[in-house]
Amino acid sequence: MTLRERIRQIWLPKGEGGAGRSYGRLARAGGLSYHEWGQPIRDIFDQAPVPLVIIRQHRIVVGNAAFAAMVGYWPKQLERRPLCDLILPEDFARYHQQCEMILTGGGMLPPLRMRMLNSNHQIMLVEFSGMRLEVGWHVPARHLLGLIRDIGEEVRREQTVAREQEQRRLIVENAAELIIQLDAHGRITSCNRDPDGELIMPGGELTCSDLICKNRKPCGECPVRIALDRQRADKKEIRVQERTLIISATPLFAANRQLDGAIVIVCDVTEQRQLELQLLHAQKMDAIGQLASCITHDFNNLLQVILGYADLLKNEITSPSGREMWQQVVAAGNSAKSLARQLLTFARKESELELKANDFNEIIRHLQKILGRIIGETVELDIRLTDEALPILGDAGLLEQVIMNLCINARDAMAAAGGRLTIATGRCDERIRCEISDTGEGIPPDILPRIFEPFFTTKSQTSGTGLGLSIVYSIMRKHNGEIKVTSTPGRGTTFQLFLPWHQPPVAASPGAEAAAVAEASRQWSEQPVILHVEDDENVRRITRAILESNGYRVVQAVDGRDGINQFDADPERFNVVLLDVVLPGISGAELARHIRFRRPELPLLFCSGYLPNPAGRGIAGRVIQKPFSRQDLLESLDAALDKTREVQACGHGN
Repeated sequence: MTLRERIRQIWLPKGEGGAGRSYGRLARAGGLSYHEWGQPIRDIFDQAPVPLVIIRQHRIVVGNAAFAAMVGYWPKQLERRPLCDLILPEDFARYHQQCEMILTGGGMLPPLRMRMLNSNHQIMLVEFSGMRLEVGWHVPARHLLGLIRDIGEEVRREQTVAREQEQRRLIVENAAELIIQLDAHGRITSCNRDPDGELIMPGGELTCSDLICKNRKPCGECPVRIALDRQRADKKEIRVQERTLIISATPLFAANRQLDGAIVIVCDVTEQRQLELQLLHAQKMDAIGQLASCITHDFNNLLQVILGYADLLKNEITSPSGREMWQQVVAAGNSAKSLARQLLTFARKESELELKANDFNEIIRHLQKILGRIIGETVELDIRLTDEALPILGDAGLLEQVIMNLCINARDAMAAAGGRLTIATGRCDERIRCEISDTGEGIPPDILPRIFEPFFTTKSQTSGTGLGLSIVYSIMRKHNGEIKVTSTPGRGTTFQLFLPWHQPPVAASPGAEAAAVAEASRQWSEQPVILHVEDDENVRRITRAILESNGYRVVQAVDGRDGINQFDADPERFNVVLLDVVLPGISGAELARHIRFRRPELPLLFCSGYLPNPAGRGIAGRVIQKPFSRQDLLESLDAALDKTREVQACGHGN
């Protein structure tokens, strides 16, 4: 029995569903005193676990114990208290309007949220609902039975839940992945965004195949079909319209364990896979470079023997036919030497600069033959070099790499229909200029600003890594140079390279110091003694032959340990040390430190089949590159011995 039914049963007159008591006097008084209630109804009212209050003319007639405890007053303090003392003014107007409608028209007061003040003047958020209370059958009084609930904690929980739901919504909507919810038939019920990045609204018969695969036919072993049909989670990587996607699908079950749909997460890993391929390609190139270095080292040792003996035979051949054959041998050896140098340049790290005075025109001429083979027969190569020399201070190998990369890009741009590749050099103020232009397809304007970015490429994954132009840009910056590009789609592209003009230093006029050096040279009566440390037997033989034929005495060692033993036997007898950088056991750098510890003034000359990188191998001194000619070797030794002569001259002058 409801509270209203219980009240009517107790209070209405006999024959009208009440307990038989007449309330005419109360009706004529127009009110009802709590103390005139029957004891049963008072007990029900007072002991009700929910806050109850009876209101007449917007004053409290009586409130039960639960209401008094909620607002912090004694029940007697609440009698005849205006509600406006408890309800905030902003909310009292709404309460007043709703109550007047109920009291005049009847019905139930819908739940009304408002703020009340307790005895400590603290604001409480409550929900007020009520009904008109009929205390007389014939002349009903205007009373309102109200139920007031403290909903502060409930509202705080609702707000917490709402914030969490909003956070989850924001996470889902702003996730980089595409998140789709499907029903049991595979139709989309919700989705954060489509693969192109636009927010979409689900509806109709749209399926994940429409959204992801752009067709209604699911792919073989589709993770979504596996999740819906076999009711198990699955993941698969697929290619869709030049994109690589990872699709994860997980089935959803209702409370009765029946299939309710699936959650599909689509992750676009196209860029990640491209970076992985580029990294793999870079690692392959590094491995190829290391292999090229090892092969070229041995190859240079062989060339050293071939060219060395050819140099020694030069004066032994007197017949014209023999001289011609000798020239062919030397030319082939020099071509092999050039090829080995290009292999080492390919294997070399771009950060290893070897700055030397070079003629930029000679760098172009050196590449002319290999460029003709690389660009192919469909592209015409036109090289226009200025007549004057173009002196620069740079790394010839890295600058060759710059030209090669630009020419290869130009060839690729003209691969479809062929064309012309033009290389022109000249002087521009205090800089040298090189233009490399093609008649290819050109570069679109929206792509042009990005061409020097690392890993940016418009080629397919099998045709390019996006590293070529970024390396070109880096090399030019390390040479204090500049690179510019202009391009017209359909007409071609032109790259302009600018490098500082290098003015070679003017040789100083001979003076008193030069005379002292000459005097010291005349006093050098004995043959210079050289300690030669080389692990290759054939290289040792040809080097000994060259040195002894030019007046040197040679002591040779087969490795670093043997070199230490030979040196320690009589350190003072040596005038110069010629040693290989790469030696078995004790390296050339370790041997050099041992020698300098005993004789700091002794000149050292290093030779290597690798490109010189003294800092990278801990080498401090002059390096001569294999295969070296007899003239290069003798000039390098003379330069090293000159330092010893200068020291002796200074000592003689003092």
